[in-house]
Amino acid sequence: MKRVLVTGAAGFIGSHLVEHLLRNTDWKIIILDKLTYASNGFNRLREVGAYENKRVKLYPVDLSRKIGSELEREIGSINYIAHLAAETHVDNSIGDPRPFVEANVLATMEMLEYARRLPGLEKMLYFSTDEVFGPASVGVEYKEWDRYNSANPYSATKAAGEELCLAWANTYKVPTLITHCHDIKTRAFTPDGIKTYNELCVGDKVFALRDEELVETVIREKVRLPYSGKMIRIRSNKVSHLVTPNHRELIQRPVGKPRRIQPVEVVRADSLLNFPNRVYIPVAGKWNCATAVPISFPNPTHFNMKKVDDFSPELMSEFIGWYVSEGSSNGMGTISIAQEKIENLNTISEILDQTGLYYSYSGRAFFISSGILARYLEEQCGQGSENKKLPDFILQYKPYLLKLLLNSMIAGDGTWYGKSAVYYTKSPRLAEQTAELGIKLGYSTAISERYTWNPDKTKKSKSFIVRLRKAVAGIQRKHTKEVDYSGDVWCLRTDEGNFFIERDGIVSCSGNTMNAIGERQHREKFIPKVVKSVLTGDKVTIHGDLKGNSGSRFYIHCRNIAAATLFLLERGQVRDKYNIVGEKEVSNLELAQMIAAILDKPLYYEMVDFHSSRPGHDLRYALDGTKLKEMGWDIPKKFNDSLEKTVRWMIQPENLHWLGL
Repeated sequence: MKRVLVTGAAGFIGSHLVEHLLRNTDWKIIILDKLTYASNGFNRLREVGAYENKRVKLYPVDLSRKIGSELEREIGSINYIAHLAAETHVDNSIGDPRPFVEANVLATMEMLEYARRLPGLEKMLYFSTDEVFGPASVGVEYKEWDRYNSANPYSATKAAGEELCLAWANTYKVPTLITHCHDIKTRAFTPDGIKTYNELCVGDKVFALRDEELVETVIREKVRLPYSGKMIRIRSNKVSHLVTPNHRELIQRPVGKPRRIQPVEVVRADSLLNFPNRVYIPVAGKWNCATAVPISFPNPTHFNMKKVDDFSPELMSEFIGWYVSEGSSNGMGTISIAQEKIENLNTISEILDQTGLYYSYSGRAFFISSGILARYLEEQCGQGSENKKLPDFILQYKPYLLKLLLNSMIAGDGTWYGKSAVYYTKSPRLAEQTAELGIKLGYSTAISERYTWNPDKTKKSKSFIVRLRKAVAGIQRKHTKEVDYSGDVWCLRTDEGNFFIERDGIVSCSGNTMNAIGERQHREKFIPKVVKSVLTGDKVTIHGDLKGNSGSRFYIHCRNIAAATLFLLERGQVRDKYNIVGEKEVSNLELAQMIAAILDKPLYYEMVDFHSSRPGHDLRYALDGTKLKEMGWDIPKKFNDSLEKTVRWMIQPENLHWLGL
């Protein structure tokens, strides 16, 4: 007969596991529990029929302290350990993290040490949480070995417990199961230019994808670590990544004829080594900014204008495009726009006519005399060819205006080749901004350096070439390979779960159990809170974001978790991780509405910005459950039925005490 030790069995999930083991096995069950506030004594174990069952032995134990030799003899031999004991409430961890370190880190270490001393132990299963991965943007579901991004003390301590399990498995051969980045040359692509890791700060913005939309997102966390081992090199003429094997890569798959590109999905970088077909890595996004404000100059007549008029966004886009490419200021109030190409002279003349500026033409250059306008352009666009830049406001324009801007720039200092183009500049900042224009307009972009001599060959100068191509970056297996690497690696945590990078001059986008429901859940958790509030007519607080989107989770009934646990104890491989994933993703608001409908009562709620009201909380968590499903496990109880049965159980008179009623 097998003997299983369950820690934290007096708790919510643990008591369901014990109930499942009693019903579906003949195993002996040993329970170790500290009996904290969340356990509610042995009440849960009494209600599931475990407290007086002869197959069960109960020991109140503080697991953060070493299990003594006398207790070890009392327990006897053990085949399996299911380590569920943990402090789990995020708000409490933010208020006082110390108990979480003691319960989730020190206690896990002591259990691993105890496991080392068990000669007949077959498996030890450690229960982690989806929160170790941090927030998941829409469409992202983390796989078992993806990198952690803990956003609060609770999730950090659970991640630490995972690492301890892996360390004890590798070092001491403890048979554990558990339900990571860029090389240092890679830089982040930001609205303020391309920056190295050291130049980036938490709170800075970087470009990222939200679905297929290009957005500016805030850096929430920076991570830099030493690394020695294998890296995955992805290199084509439009992509250059060097990342750790478990790095999350954003890809799109082509299907059908004619070819249709599928929505963005996330895969491990090392999986690309074995992909049979071509896939695509996002290198641009849809820019949906709605800014298009006319530019009003103070005292326009002082600008040497024929008429008092604003520069429309269209006019400003074209004028600035020509100025940064072909314009200059002599520092004494005279602006010139030179042009060697005769076919462009009429275009520039028409633009200047629309501005209302007085100008003259001589020696294939247009001259404008205006000290105020000259100072404005010097401030907004820089002085000298090596310091040219685009004004920040113009980069927020709508795509059609950015296209006018880019066309003017390339007409001045570049060349179109069909739907592709190159742009030349001596300014590194302008080169980066041209690349920004590219990704906002749907091009793949790459920046390279070139050196040229003056006519006398006495001076060598550096310039930059920006290449814009059709934004389809296809890669095949020949474009990926495994290489050795030793040095630092780094990554950023953003709200979107991805960000744009630059490496080798090429810009591209780079890119655990679930929330449980069930009977006898502590009243501080979301579902019991909502049930109680709906019954009493109180207002429910729904956490979301400033746009009114509520957070979401994949929910799973505790009986399903218990079934998956037994499945893994019998079939899981040691030194591996498994995601136990809920059947259905539900937003907080939708879940509250479902509960109110089951109770046939109105829902009163208010939306609260989760970032400002609950620092350390994430809007969405999501895991990929493919691995467990491919092993043959499926969810026994479906979400809608589970939720209704759970809510109706909670409101039975004999169960209202679990709601505090």
